[in-house]
Amino acid sequence: MSTSSNAFSYDGVSAVAVVDIGSGRIRGGWAGEDAPRCELPNVWHAKPRENLNGAYSAEGLEPKAVYPVERGQVQDWDGLEALLQDVLDRVSQPQSPQPYPLLLSRPMFSARSEDLGFAQLVLEKFDAPSLCLARQPILALHGISQSSGVVLDCGEGLTQIVPIFEGFVIEHAVRRMHLAGQDVTLELQRALSMRQPNPVYVSIETAREIKEKYCFVDQRSTPKPDDSMSRSHTTSSGDVITVGAERWKCPEILFQPSLGGLEGGGLAQQLNTAIASCAVDVRGQLCDKIFMAGGTTLTPGICQRLVKELSALVPHKQVKVVASPGRHLCSWRGGSVLGSLSTFPNLCITKQEFQEEGERIFQKKFQ
Repeated sequence: MSTSSNAFSYDGVSAVAVVDIGSGRIRGGWAGEDAPRCELPNVWHAKPRENLNGAYSAEGLEPKAVYPVERGQVQDWDGLEALLQDVLDRVSQPQSPQPYPLLLSRPMFSARSEDLGFAQLVLEKFDAPSLCLARQPILALHGISQSSGVVLDCGEGLTQIVPIFEGFVIEHAVRRMHLAGQDVTLELQRALSMRQPNPVYVSIETAREIKEKYCFVDQRSTPKPDDSMSRSHTTSSGDVITVGAERWKCPEILFQPSLGGLEGGGLAQQLNTAIASCAVDVRGQLCDKIFMAGGTTLTPGICQRLVKELSALVPHKQVKVVASPGRHLCSWRGGSVLGSLSTFPNLCITKQEFQEEGERIFQKKFQ
């Protein structure tokens, strides 16, 4: 990855830490590098808590799984702080300068209160000299060296559809949906438990494993039953689970949410709505430059189905979907590019600025 030297460097190497915070995974590394050095599930196992008498309750003996971020929103700041510290500890090396600037990825239209919380955490508790909060779909476009197009970022808990033209986000056309990978996982878990005559009860972790190994998006909305599609999955405990039609029925909710009891249009419909909300003279260019990002877009068949459905919705336009290898890393790679630019310091809030101006600095820097 070619980079330009910026003000934050150490022995000629960029000293900007880049952390992509998703609902399902958190990735950390250094600006200017091609891939993150650390990738962890976005779950923190909280230690048992003492009661008022200094003892542990029976239900509190086991560490509790805490999911700090759900649907792109912070749910547990203590868990997120611990997890972020763990990631930074893992990517740091003895020769790494301490402290160093941080670039954190954030979803579109995140709450100002959350941005403020990240500033307090990074600049005050972690004592970083500066912080940059960058939007994930914009980073994804940076990561593939593009300035125009529609980014469809479908991750674990959130889908963001963001039209960008010549570097500017068309904000009124942005779509943010609570329809993503975790919904497919939950639908698969539910479908297996309701299967007759032999229901199968699996943990959410096992359902996720099965989804990632065997699920796919069919090119027809109502495929014919086919016994040859069945696959067997062996769990860590040795149990064997057979999955058949669930392999395609569960991912189908991404295109037909009503099948899972969810409201709103599917990916193709929402993508069409986003493009149709843009100026007439740029719609054709946007249809021709649709960029996939996020782990759920790795599902086999999803890109082909998207082309098929969107082409039917806009029959007079050429539809092109770009699905680059490693697209689940697009946001992190975009942060790596951004953090290595000579102009990067101009995008940051410094510790001194935050101490002097507090929340007002967000207005000056980002609006």
